[in-house]
Amino acid sequence: ISFTTSKRELVQALTFAATGLSRRPVVPVLAGMRLEVTAGIVTLAGFDYDMTAQTSVPATGTVAGVILPRGRELLQAVKSLPGGKGAEVTATAGEHGLTLTAGGVTATVELLPMDDYPQLPTMPEAAGVMDSGAFAAAVGRVVEASGRDDTLPVFTTVHLDMAPEALRMVATDRYRLATEAIEWTAGNPMEQRKANIPARELAAFAGKVAKNGKVSIYLDDNRAGFAGFSDGERSIIIHTVEGDYVRWESLIMQDSAASAMVEAPQLSAALKRAAGQSER
Repeated sequence: ISFTTSKRELVQALTFAATGLSRRPVVPVLAGMRLEVTAGIVTLAGFDYDMTAQTSVPATGTVAGVILPRGRELLQAVKSLPGGKGAEVTATAGEHGLTLTAGGVTATVELLPMDDYPQLPTMPEAAGVMDSGAFAAAVGRVVEASGRDDTLPVFTTVHLDMAPEALRMVATDRYRLATEAIEWTAGNPMEQRKANIPARELAAFAGKVAKNGKVSIYLDDNRAGFAGFSDGERSIIIHTVEGDYVRWESLIMQDSAASAMVEAPQLSAALKRAAGQSER
């Protein structure tokens, strides 16, 4: 196979696809990044059984095929190539690996055997679609309250409560609670569905989505199945976490002895000053 594409776009695509690669692969081929070249398109995918991250870049001079270069090594090799504004990278696969050329500099990345590589999961059934900017903002606010203790897996997730009129995101680590509802268009307006999505991976995807488009959500019918998220350019397919989520509604204070309304910037500044003196 061979192709030529923008170095900047290739680095961005590789960086996203690499989020699907395991840092300690259970089998050697999972260190590879699936690279497929079709007419005018290079599609990159990282996979580790729990998550698939996939994206694509436009290319010229394409010769179709599928290969499996070492993913993190490929990313580092492309980053190390010289390039200013408008720089391009030409890649050609041969018996000794994938050869990358840019600005007169050449790098080669080892190829792994495709025969041993698992088949990537397919995107589940569409559940609904929403504004990508609203999605990214809501995820960014809610994940701050998710837990970090892997021995309590449900608390490390963002709970999605998908009702016909709105999608609600909830996260709690038992000490904090964050919840937000955003408008969306449900795939089935008569159905209400729920899923627990790993917070770390959801936040990584939300940080990459285009802020002026749409995000589609996909969901298996199984309680411990797959969920998918896509902005049309980037997509992830991820295992949901099985288990009943905490009854978060009971954690919200309905009545209080006192209340106050303050300017948000002033409150934020005061909290930062106080936190600087707290016990570590």
